[in-house]
Amino acid sequence: VGDNDILVKVEGCGVCGTDVHEWKGDPFGIIPVTLGHEGTGEIVALGKNIKADTAGNPIKVGDKIVTSVISCGECFVCRNKPANTNLCDKQGVFGLIPHSDEQPLLGWFATHLLIRGKGATYFVVNDLDLKERMLLELACVCVHALKRANTTGLMNFNSKVLIQGLGPVGLVMISVLRAAGVNHIVAIDGTPKRLEMAKKLGAAYTANFMTEDAIAKVLEITDGKGAEIYDPEKHVLSYQNFFQLTAGASYEVLAKNGTTDKAVANKGDTITITARIAPEGKAFDKWVVDYGAITLEDETASTTTFIMPGEAVKV
Repeated sequence: VGDNDILVKVEGCGVCGTDVHEWKGDPFGIIPVTLGHEGTGEIVALGKNIKADTAGNPIKVGDKIVTSVISCGECFVCRNKPANTNLCDKQGVFGLIPHSDEQPLLGWFATHLLIRGKGATYFVVNDLDLKERMLLELACVCVHALKRANTTGLMNFNSKVLIQGLGPVGLVMISVLRAAGVNHIVAIDGTPKRLEMAKKLGAAYTANFMTEDAIAKVLEITDGKGAEIYDPEKHVLSYQNFFQLTAGASYEVLAKNGTTDKAVANKGDTITITARIAPEGKAFDKWVVDYGAITLEDETASTTTFIMPGEAVKV
């Protein structure tokens, strides 16, 4: 362990969908890799130059910590916007960095994690138990999503917010919304147990798309207008439902082939968006859609549908 390094004994790590995709087919082209980015553990060795965590809190051997992104410290964002290093041009994330003998132990799916040199962000979280620490990264994603939704100007205590997909992220998103005072949450999934958990966490309405017309139910709940805020799971069917479930929208599509197509959807329009194609020789096990940003404007796009180009990419 060098003077600027931290050695952490791993105590636990959540399993993200990204880990599953990488395990199945290496769509990011980073094998060999030690996966795991939702981890936490106890500091067992600390370089002499390390006095505080990224938030400025004192740090010592025995502390429990979590990690966030690794920034380069050299790009425009790092030099001019130190509060937004998550936008670093050369950003790294523990668990998604190719292995090297010069710098091993870069993922949480191991006995130890080595935080080496400058650039990494890490936080002391001694006041949280192990399960809470493993859910912290996921919870931060949901808090960030709420912050972004608030920028639309449509969020208030009476907003009707639709969550489609009740995996861990969707369920924690419901908890975050309720903690923020949002009362009218509509939850959609095809698994009864997940729908039951959504109700326990505070969803006012649920719809099972396997047994009922979820779109019709959402429109009934919202007096035909659709939800004001829509948080879909990252699956093509969710995006196909977007304009049918939302009270009007504009959209921005960010294509990965070097072109950007932007347009506002009007009622009756058919919109073509671009599927993300895996690196050469690799494949995804589902459709994956890349998008830039979705914002809500008026009530002109409630019945617009998507057409997906090309063939589905499957393992």
